[in-house]
Amino acid sequence: MLHLLHSQSRIQMSTSNLIGVLTQIRRGIIRNAYPNETAVRTQVVQRILHELGWDVFDPDKVCNEFSLKLGTKTRRIDLALCIFKGKPRCIIELKSTNYDLKQVGRSDGDKQLFEYAFHAGAPLALLTNGVVWRFYSTFSAGTYDERLVRAVDIQAEPPDDVAAALGRYISYANTESGKSAHYAVEDLQERVNRQKAREAIPRAWMHLVDKDPDERLVALLTDATSMVSESAPEKRNVVAFLGTLRPADSPRQRRVAQSPAAPPKKPTANVSKSTSAVGKHTVPVRQHAAVQPAAGGGLRYVLLGQERIAKNAKSAYVAIFESLAERDPDLLTRVEPTIRGHKNRGVARKQHELAANESMVESGVAIGNGWWLLTKISNAEKISRLKSACAAAGIPFGDRSGLLIDLPNA
Repeated sequence: MLHLLHSQSRIQMSTSNLIGVLTQIRRGIIRNAYPNETAVRTQVVQRILHELGWDVFDPDKVCNEFSLKLGTKTRRIDLALCIFKGKPRCIIELKSTNYDLKQVGRSDGDKQLFEYAFHAGAPLALLTNGVVWRFYSTFSAGTYDERLVRAVDIQAEPPDDVAAALGRYISYANTESGKSAHYAVEDLQERVNRQKAREAIPRAWMHLVDKDPDERLVALLTDATSMVSESAPEKRNVVAFLGTLRPADSPRQRRVAQSPAAPPKKPTANVSKSTSAVGKHTVPVRQHAAVQPAAGGGLRYVLLGQERIAKNAKSAYVAIFESLAERDPDLLTRVEPTIRGHKNRGVARKQHELAANESMVESGVAIGNGWWLLTKISNAEKISRLKSACAAAGIPFGDRSGLLIDLPNA
């Protein structure tokens, strides 16, 4: 029992030390203290590995410039974490802090990462610029993104969460026992299952509202309406409302689109030049609800089938992110890497992390759940980031069933 208590105490102390180191590294990242790969290797990666139980001075354990024979050629891997007779359990490719990890898989060097891991027999591959740590399950099938176990962001995530993730995949204890590789495969499958479930939500909703709405949904909405209005609505009105929430590509919508069309009428409202495919027909996407100003000069847009009015583009941008984040608490974690720019970040856990420019930082708006949203960007950039948010949320952009919005000068 005494031995167990000592062991738990050492683990807690080690975790506490790692959190302290991560906090210091975050401050260094903000002031650009690690400008190149050498600094990332020695002052970030090796420092973290030391706290995770690795003897960074033992070349048989933490192998710098690990040599790998590929036929008649010898390749060099930036770092390899080894346990027994120089056989790596994880290979690490290093980048400078200004390297955009969204480019992974687009350069020859990155494409070699999995080839090296495969030939070295390493079940895990890690790509990091010191800020973001992308863990891949080497022997799993699929593209780079499909083999991504997890992306850990030292700047955006709380230090205790980062410490737990790094310890899970590359601590010496888990690597030695083989748990790291097991956890990677397990977590990858869980991520794939979550993605499948997220993508299935629109189809599940279609089953609930298409044709004859689910009676349980009708009853639930009827009861909720009764509580709000103190009067029960007629069933036909509830069914009609649910019909307005039907996805644009539902079977019923396609049957309507494929039926003989009535003689065209001269349009009386603005119609976007963009088009949307419905069945075999291509029909214009009507955006008048989104682009025509509301009374008093406000901005109309449609989110998840519901028309809304915002004071201006900034207010709409903030409200949409707030709504999507409330709908899916994990959304911002997934969106953050996709909307990060070289000089600013779309969302961040801390206001000062949004940008280096003080005036841009001051434009940040707290959107709940510990996140801040950068708003001092062009309307074109707002649209681009809203598209990324819609993609992460699994809803269509440019469609009333997802998000339909038109910003000035975008």
